[in-house]
Amino acid sequence: MVLFMLTSMVVKAQQVDSMAQKQKERIYCVISAEGKVPMRDVVIHTNTEHWAMTDYTGRFMMKYDWDSATVSKPGFVEFKIYAKSIQDTIVMIPNARHISEVEVWGKDMQQQNLDRLSKSARDAAKDAAKPGGIQVDMLGWMDRRGKRDAKHLKKAAEVIDSLNSKQDIEEDPIIRAYIKTTGKKYKGKENTIEGSK
Repeated sequence: MVLFMLTSMVVKAQQVDSMAQKQKERIYCVISAEGKVPMRDVVIHTNTEHWAMTDYTGRFMMKYDWDSATVSKPGFVEFKIYAKSIQDTIVMIPNARHISEVEVWGKDMQQQNLDRLSKSARDAAKDAAKPGGIQVDMLGWMDRRGKRDAKHLKKAAEVIDSLNSKQDIEEDPIIRAYIKTTGKKYKGKENTIEGSK
């Protein structure tokens, strides 16, 4: 009697195990509600953190135990399915409020912000207070490169001042080249050119 009960318990356990195995390896099919056609690339995400995706025939097989899963695809309503009540076929409903493509137009705010930042940094550097008191460069007498650079800077400032102080506009090399190539005369302070109408 005990032997009979023990063997019947083992047989029932094997049946339950085989049913669980069949439930684990079941093949499901996902179709569209509109055309009743199989859907590819539908994502199925189970509560046990396993993923599956349908192939071109709309089929997928879940090899792991799961209680519930979320079925989703762009353009269709996302919904939850439960392993206990699921059929072989899953029907997906199209989302009526789905946007297929979006174009965004606008300005490059990053470049504008960089320009503003660099301008404010330059302004801050100009407005920065210079240290007061006596400033002595103790090692400046040994800096030949610094002296050379100071001479170049002084000469460049003199050249710029001489160009800015010229009264005769035709001595400006840019205007002279313009007159030479176009043959038009420059009037002067009005910044207009003769013959340009």
